[in-house]
Amino acid sequence: MNQLTKDQDLKLIGKQIADSVPALADLSESQLKEVASWYLKKKLTDDMKTLVKASSIDLDLSRMHFLDLFDSLYTKKSYLASLNRFETFCAKKNKDYISMTPALADEWILTERQGNRSPASIRKDVAAISSFYTFLERQHNIKNIFRGTKARPQNKSKNELIIPDKKDFETIINNVPGELSVIVQVMAKLGLRAGAFEQLSLYGKTITTITKNKELKVSVSDEIIKIFDENNLSRKQPFAKWKAYKIENLLRYYTEKLYKQGQIKAVYSAHDFRHFFAVNEYTENKDIFRLSKLLNHSSIQTTQLYLK
Repeated sequence: MNQLTKDQDLKLIGKQIADSVPALADLSESQLKEVASWYLKKKLTDDMKTLVKASSIDLDLSRMHFLDLFDSLYTKKSYLASLNRFETFCAKKNKDYISMTPALADEWILTERQGNRSPASIRKDVAAISSFYTFLERQHNIKNIFRGTKARPQNKSKNELIIPDKKDFETIINNVPGELSVIVQVMAKLGLRAGAFEQLSLYGKTITTITKNKELKVSVSDEIIKIFDENNLSRKQPFAKWKAYKIENLLRYYTEKLYKQGQIKAVYSAHDFRHFFAVNEYTENKDIFRLSKLLNHSSIQTTQLYLK
Protein backbone atom coordinates (compact mmCIF):
# COMPACT_ATOMS: atom_id res chain seq x y z
CA MET A 1 0.00 0.00 0.00
CA ASN A 2 2.84 2.41 0.86
CA GLN A 3 4.40 1.80 -2.55
CA LEU A 4 1.10 2.39 -4.33
CA THR A 5 0.31 5.60 -2.48
CA LYS A 6 3.49 7.41 -3.46
CA ASP A 7 2.67 10.84 -4.83
CA GLN A 8 3.76 10.05 -8.40
CA ASP A 9 1.74 6.83 -8.40
CA LEU A 10 -1.41 8.61 -7.27
CA LYS A 11 -0.89 11.21 -9.99
CA LEU A 12 -0.56 8.50 -12.62
CA ILE A 13 -3.62 6.58 -11.40
CA GLY A 14 -5.60 9.84 -11.17
CA LYS A 15 -4.72 10.64 -14.78
CA GLN A 16 -5.76 7.14 -15.92
CA ILE A 17 -9.10 7.53 -14.13
CA ALA A 18 -9.68 10.95 -15.74
CA ASP A 19 -8.85 9.51 -19.19
CA SER A 20 -11.31 6.65 -18.77
CA VAL A 21 -14.09 8.76 -17.16
CA PRO A 22 -14.50 12.01 -19.18
CA ALA A 23 -16.81 13.48 -16.50
CA LEU A 24 -13.80 13.67 -14.15
CA ALA A 25 -11.52 15.42 -16.65
CA ASP A 26 -12.13 18.88 -15.12
CA LEU A 27 -10.97 17.87 -11.64
CA SER A 28 -7.76 19.39 -10.36
CA GLU A 29 -4.63 17.30 -9.83
CA SER A 30 -5.15 17.21 -6.06
CA GLN A 31 -8.79 16.16 -6.49
CA LEU A 32 -7.77 13.38 -8.88
CA LYS A 33 -5.20 12.19 -6.33
CA GLU A 34 -7.99 11.97 -3.74
CA VAL A 35 -10.12 9.97 -6.19
CA ALA A 36 -7.15 7.69 -6.89
CA SER A 37 -6.54 7.18 -3.17
CA TRP A 38 -10.24 6.33 -2.62
CA TYR A 39 -10.16 3.92 -5.57
CA LEU A 40 -7.10 2.07 -4.23
CA LYS A 41 -8.56 1.77 -0.74
CA LYS A 42 -11.84 0.43 -2.14
CA LYS A 43 -10.02 -2.02 -4.39
CA LEU A 44 -7.94 -3.33 -1.51
CA THR A 45 -11.06 -3.63 0.66
CA ASP A 46 -12.88 -5.53 -2.08
CA ASP A 47 -9.87 -7.79 -2.61
CA MET A 48 -9.73 -8.55 1.12
CA LYS A 49 -13.45 -9.36 1.15
CA THR A 50 -12.92 -11.73 -1.77
CA LEU A 51 -10.04 -13.45 0.02
CA VAL A 52 -12.06 -13.82 3.22
CA LYS A 53 -15.02 -15.25 1.31
CA ALA A 54 -12.76 -17.61 -0.66
CA SER A 55 -11.19 -18.92 2.55
CA SER A 56 -14.63 -19.78 3.96
CA ILE A 57 -15.86 -21.78 0.93
CA ASP A 58 -14.72 -25.28 0.05
CA LEU A 59 -14.97 -25.08 -3.75
CA ASP A 60 -14.11 -28.76 -4.27
CA LEU A 61 -16.93 -29.77 -1.93
CA SER A 62 -19.30 -27.30 -3.59
CA ARG A 63 -18.46 -28.71 -6.99
CA MET A 64 -19.11 -32.26 -5.76
CA HIS A 65 -22.50 -31.24 -4.31
CA PHE A 66 -23.36 -29.47 -7.56
CA LEU A 67 -22.60 -32.53 -9.69
CA ASP A 68 -24.59 -34.72 -7.29
CA LEU A 69 -27.70 -32.78 -8.35
CA PHE A 70 -27.69 -34.67 -11.67
CA ASP A 71 -28.81 -38.28 -11.96
CA SER A 72 -27.33 -38.88 -15.40
CA LEU A 73 -23.71 -40.06 -15.37
CA TYR A 74 -23.30 -38.60 -18.85
CA THR A 75 -24.42 -35.15 -17.60
CA LYS A 76 -22.02 -35.39 -14.64
CA LYS A 77 -19.08 -36.24 -16.95
CA SER A 78 -20.01 -33.55 -19.44
CA TYR A 79 -20.33 -30.84 -16.78
CA LEU A 80 -17.13 -31.96 -15.07
CA ALA A 81 -15.22 -31.67 -18.35
CA SER A 82 -16.55 -28.13 -18.82
CA LEU A 83 -15.61 -27.11 -15.28
CA ASN A 84 -12.12 -28.59 -15.65
CA ARG A 85 -11.60 -26.67 -18.88
CA PHE A 86 -12.57 -23.40 -17.21
CA GLU A 87 -10.50 -24.12 -14.09
CA THR A 88 -7.39 -24.61 -16.26
CA PHE A 89 -7.89 -21.06 -17.54
CA CYS A 90 -8.48 -19.78 -13.98
CA ALA A 91 -5.21 -21.34 -12.84
CA LYS A 92 -3.32 -19.57 -15.65
CA LYS A 93 -4.76 -16.29 -14.37
CA ASN A 94 -3.97 -17.24 -10.74
CA LYS A 95 -7.70 -17.02 -9.96
CA ASP A 96 -10.49 -19.22 -8.70
CA TYR A 97 -14.29 -19.11 -9.16
CA ILE A 98 -14.68 -16.43 -6.50
CA SER A 99 -11.98 -14.04 -7.68
CA MET A 100 -12.82 -14.32 -11.40
CA THR A 101 -14.48 -11.30 -13.04
CA PRO A 102 -17.02 -10.87 -15.89
CA ALA A 103 -14.22 -9.46 -18.06
CA LEU A 104 -12.12 -12.61 -17.52
CA ALA A 105 -15.16 -14.79 -18.21
CA ASP A 106 -15.54 -13.05 -21.58
CA GLU A 107 -11.81 -13.44 -22.21
CA TRP A 108 -12.08 -17.19 -21.60
CA ILE A 109 -15.01 -17.52 -24.02
CA LEU A 110 -13.18 -15.53 -26.70
CA THR A 111 -10.06 -17.66 -26.18
CA GLU A 112 -12.14 -20.81 -26.69
CA ARG A 113 -13.71 -19.32 -29.82
CA GLN A 114 -10.27 -18.74 -31.32
CA GLY A 115 -9.49 -22.44 -30.98
CA ASN A 116 -10.82 -25.20 -33.19
CA ARG A 117 -13.96 -25.82 -31.12
CA SER A 118 -17.54 -25.72 -32.36
CA PRO A 119 -19.88 -22.95 -31.16
CA ALA A 120 -22.21 -25.64 -29.77
CA SER A 121 -19.41 -27.10 -27.61
CA ILE A 122 -18.50 -23.67 -26.24
CA ARG A 123 -22.15 -22.87 -25.51
CA LYS A 124 -22.43 -26.19 -23.67
CA ASP A 125 -19.39 -25.30 -21.54
CA VAL A 126 -20.73 -21.83 -20.76
CA ALA A 127 -24.11 -23.29 -19.78
CA ALA A 128 -22.45 -25.82 -17.44
CA ILE A 129 -20.16 -23.27 -15.78
CA SER A 130 -22.91 -20.67 -15.50
CA SER A 131 -25.10 -23.31 -13.87
CA PHE A 132 -22.38 -23.94 -11.28
CA TYR A 133 -22.07 -20.20 -10.62
CA THR A 134 -25.84 -20.05 -10.09
CA PHE A 135 -25.45 -22.87 -7.56
CA LEU A 136 -22.67 -20.91 -5.79
CA GLU A 137 -24.84 -17.80 -5.91
CA ARG A 138 -27.69 -19.55 -4.12
CA GLN A 139 -25.40 -21.25 -1.60
CA HIS A 140 -22.78 -18.55 -0.92
CA ASN A 141 -24.00 -15.35 -2.62
CA ILE A 142 -21.27 -15.55 -5.30
CA LYS A 143 -22.05 -13.49 -8.38
CA ASN A 144 -22.60 -15.41 -11.63
CA ILE A 145 -20.01 -13.73 -13.86
CA PHE A 146 -21.40 -15.37 -17.00
CA ARG A 147 -24.85 -13.83 -16.65
CA GLY A 148 -25.46 -11.36 -19.47
CA THR A 149 -22.25 -12.16 -21.38
CA LYS A 150 -22.24 -11.17 -25.04
CA ALA A 151 -19.12 -13.20 -25.85
CA ARG A 152 -20.97 -16.52 -26.07
CA PRO A 153 -21.13 -17.73 -29.71
CA GLN A 154 -24.48 -17.80 -31.49
CA ASN A 155 -26.55 -20.96 -31.29
CA LYS A 156 -25.42 -22.36 -34.63
CA SER A 157 -23.78 -25.71 -35.32
CA LYS A 158 -20.28 -25.63 -36.70
CA ASN A 159 -21.24 -28.31 -39.18
CA GLU A 160 -24.45 -28.64 -41.15
CA LEU A 161 -26.82 -31.22 -39.72
CA ILE A 162 -26.71 -34.40 -41.81
CA ILE A 163 -29.39 -37.05 -41.35
CA PRO A 164 -28.70 -40.60 -42.55
CA ASP A 165 -30.72 -41.75 -45.55
CA LYS A 166 -32.23 -45.24 -45.68
CA LYS A 167 -29.20 -46.69 -47.46
CA ASP A 168 -26.79 -45.42 -44.79
CA PHE A 169 -29.17 -46.58 -42.08
CA GLU A 170 -29.20 -50.14 -43.48
CA THR A 171 -25.41 -50.14 -43.82
CA ILE A 172 -24.97 -49.05 -40.21
CA ILE A 173 -27.35 -51.56 -38.62
CA ASN A 174 -25.72 -54.35 -40.66
CA ASN A 175 -22.21 -53.41 -39.57
CA VAL A 176 -22.40 -52.40 -35.91
CA PRO A 177 -22.31 -55.25 -33.39
CA GLY A 178 -25.21 -57.02 -31.67
CA GLU A 179 -27.18 -54.95 -29.19
CA LEU A 180 -25.87 -51.65 -30.56
CA SER A 181 -27.51 -52.51 -33.89
CA VAL A 182 -30.80 -53.15 -32.05
CA ILE A 183 -30.47 -49.84 -30.21
CA VAL A 184 -29.97 -47.97 -33.49
CA GLN A 185 -33.03 -49.65 -35.00
CA VAL A 186 -35.23 -48.82 -32.01
CA MET A 187 -33.85 -45.28 -31.88
CA ALA A 188 -34.58 -44.73 -35.57
CA LYS A 189 -38.07 -46.25 -35.40
CA LEU A 190 -39.21 -44.61 -32.14
CA GLY A 191 -37.09 -41.45 -31.92
CA LEU A 192 -35.72 -42.32 -28.46
CA ARG A 193 -32.79 -40.44 -26.97
CA ALA A 194 -29.62 -42.38 -26.14
CA GLY A 195 -30.32 -41.80 -22.45
CA ALA A 196 -33.66 -43.64 -22.68
CA PHE A 197 -32.20 -47.13 -23.17
CA GLU A 198 -30.65 -47.85 -19.77
CA GLN A 199 -34.05 -48.10 -18.05
CA LEU A 200 -36.11 -49.24 -21.04
CA SER A 201 -38.55 -52.16 -20.62
CA LEU A 202 -41.16 -53.68 -22.92
CA TYR A 203 -44.55 -54.62 -21.44
CA GLY A 204 -46.94 -56.10 -23.99
CA LYS A 205 -46.92 -53.52 -26.77
CA THR A 206 -45.72 -50.61 -24.62
CA ILE A 207 -42.18 -49.46 -23.98
CA THR A 208 -41.64 -47.62 -20.71
CA THR A 209 -38.49 -45.75 -19.75
CA ILE A 210 -37.11 -42.61 -18.12
CA THR A 211 -35.77 -39.86 -20.36
CA LYS A 212 -34.75 -36.36 -19.27
CA ASN A 213 -35.86 -37.37 -15.76
CA LYS A 214 -39.43 -37.94 -16.99
CA GLU A 215 -41.32 -41.17 -17.47
CA LEU A 216 -42.07 -42.03 -21.09
CA LYS A 217 -44.53 -44.62 -22.40
CA VAL A 218 -44.59 -45.46 -26.11
CA SER A 219 -46.89 -47.85 -27.95
CA VAL A 220 -44.91 -50.01 -30.37
CA SER A 221 -45.64 -51.95 -33.52
CA ASP A 222 -45.24 -55.66 -34.13
CA GLU A 223 -42.01 -54.75 -35.96
CA ILE A 224 -40.39 -53.57 -32.71
CA ILE A 225 -41.56 -56.66 -30.84
CA LYS A 226 -40.12 -58.81 -33.62
CA ILE A 227 -36.74 -57.08 -33.22
CA PHE A 228 -36.76 -57.96 -29.51
CA ASP A 229 -37.73 -61.58 -30.18
CA GLU A 230 -35.25 -62.16 -33.01
CA ASN A 231 -32.41 -60.90 -30.82
CA ASN A 232 -33.53 -62.90 -27.74
CA LEU A 233 -33.76 -59.75 -25.64
CA SER A 234 -35.24 -59.70 -22.18
CA ARG A 235 -38.41 -57.62 -21.93
CA LYS A 236 -37.21 -56.06 -18.68
CA GLN A 237 -34.31 -53.61 -19.04
CA PRO A 238 -32.43 -55.46 -21.80
CA PHE A 239 -30.08 -52.47 -22.23
CA ALA A 240 -29.33 -51.87 -18.53
CA LYS A 241 -25.58 -51.75 -19.23
CA TRP A 242 -25.98 -49.26 -22.09
CA LYS A 243 -25.51 -45.80 -20.64
CA ALA A 244 -25.98 -42.79 -22.93
CA TYR A 245 -22.28 -41.95 -23.24
CA LYS A 246 -21.46 -45.57 -24.20
CA ILE A 247 -24.06 -45.56 -27.00
CA GLU A 248 -22.89 -42.19 -28.29
CA ASN A 249 -19.18 -42.99 -28.19
CA LEU A 250 -19.48 -46.43 -29.82
CA LEU A 251 -21.88 -45.25 -32.48
CA ARG A 252 -19.57 -42.41 -33.44
CA TYR A 253 -16.62 -44.84 -33.50
CA TYR A 254 -18.35 -47.28 -35.85
CA THR A 255 -19.87 -44.68 -38.16
CA GLU A 256 -16.50 -42.93 -38.43
CA LYS A 257 -14.96 -46.26 -39.38
CA LEU A 258 -17.64 -46.90 -42.03
CA TYR A 259 -17.26 -43.35 -43.33
CA LYS A 260 -13.49 -43.73 -43.75
CA GLN A 261 -14.15 -46.96 -45.65
CA GLY A 262 -16.46 -45.06 -48.00
CA GLN A 263 -19.52 -47.10 -47.03
CA ILE A 264 -21.62 -44.19 -45.67
CA LYS A 265 -21.82 -40.47 -46.44
CA ALA A 266 -21.03 -39.00 -43.01
CA VAL A 267 -20.04 -39.67 -39.40
CA TYR A 268 -23.30 -39.82 -37.46
CA SER A 269 -24.14 -39.15 -33.83
CA ALA A 270 -26.78 -40.98 -31.81
CA HIS A 271 -29.00 -37.92 -31.99
CA ASP A 272 -28.96 -38.02 -35.79
CA PHE A 273 -31.11 -41.14 -35.63
CA ARG A 274 -33.67 -39.24 -33.58
CA HIS A 275 -33.73 -36.69 -36.39
CA PHE A 276 -33.98 -39.58 -38.86
CA PHE A 277 -37.12 -40.76 -37.07
CA ALA A 278 -38.58 -37.22 -36.94
CA VAL A 279 -38.15 -36.56 -40.65
CA ASN A 280 -39.53 -39.94 -41.72
CA GLU A 281 -42.48 -39.75 -39.33
CA TYR A 282 -43.43 -36.25 -40.49
CA THR A 283 -42.97 -37.16 -44.15
CA GLU A 284 -45.43 -40.02 -43.71
CA ASN A 285 -48.07 -38.34 -41.52
CA LYS A 286 -47.60 -34.55 -41.86
CA ASP A 287 -48.76 -34.18 -38.25
CA ILE A 288 -46.38 -32.02 -36.23
CA PHE A 289 -48.47 -32.29 -33.05
CA ARG A 290 -48.34 -36.07 -33.15
CA LEU A 291 -44.60 -35.93 -33.86
CA SER A 292 -43.98 -33.52 -30.98
CA LYS A 293 -45.73 -35.92 -28.60
CA LEU A 294 -43.80 -38.92 -29.93
CA LEU A 295 -40.51 -37.07 -29.45
CA ASN A 296 -41.56 -36.06 -25.93
CA HIS A 297 -40.83 -32.41 -26.72
CA SER A 298 -41.93 -29.73 -24.28
CA SER A 299 -43.08 -27.45 -27.12
CA ILE A 300 -43.98 -27.44 -30.81
CA GLN A 301 -41.18 -24.91 -31.41
CA THR A 302 -38.56 -27.54 -30.56
CA THR A 303 -40.15 -29.96 -33.04
CA GLN A 304 -40.16 -27.26 -35.71
CA LEU A 305 -36.40 -26.83 -35.24
CA TYR A 306 -35.97 -30.57 -35.93
CA LEU A 307 -37.88 -30.32 -39.18
CA LYS A 308 -35.93 -27.34 -40.50
